[in-house]
Amino acid sequence: MEKSSPEQAADESTSQHLGRVIAVVFALCGFSLAAISGLLASNPAGDVVLRSIIAMIVCNLVGHGAAKCIAHVLDEHVANYKKARPIPEIRQDEG
Repeated sequence: MEKSSPEQAADESTSQHLGRVIAVVFALCGFSLAAISGLLASNPAGDVVLRSIIAMIVCNLVGHGAAKCIAHVLDEHVANYKKARPIPEIRQDEG
């Protein structure tokens, strides 16, 4: 079993944070679009709010799926980048 380094923990934390941000952005966009569309169509306020909340929940779930795909692609890209460009070790000669 591999021990996780602080760098790996930071990468995972960043991916999780990115996932939450993407999901929330999807949800808010869905809510806003549904609310504006409902109001422009002159629907009753209760219907507009209910449909907007439903759209927000669905878009949040879609956002989580999209975030997982994006995080996977980014993790692969970062791993390939680090593998192709390793940090050279600098040896200090004790004099």
